[in-house]
Amino acid sequence: MFVTGNMDNGKLGLGSAWSSGLLLNFTHNEQLQKVKYVACGPNHMLAITDNKLDSTDPRSGIYACGLNSRGQLGIGNKEDQNDPKKIPNLKEKFKKVVCGQNFSMGLTTNN
Repeated sequence: MFVTGNMDNGKLGLGSAWSSGLLLNFTHNEQLQKVKYVACGPNHMLAITDNKLDSTDPRSGIYACGLNSRGQLGIGNKEDQNDPKKIPNLKEKFKKVVCGQNFSMGLTTNN
């Protein structure tokens, strides 16, 4: 996946060295592999990948990065994430996610 633009709060997921300022050229985010779907909000990003916890786990991996002051990343705390962090303990498989100003929502494959 390639990213560009405003890097504030780590929303592009490129790591702490790239957590503020502007990125004017598309840069490969090597931490996110096999992305099937991505959602971008004003201050955070969610990506659904083909990554699995292990070979027997049927759930899609969802990764989150960026501003997390309201818990919008769904990772169990309110710490901003400069690197994509896998959302833990998902009990459902998701096919779509959306990012709002300070919230996130997901649509499961059962819907």
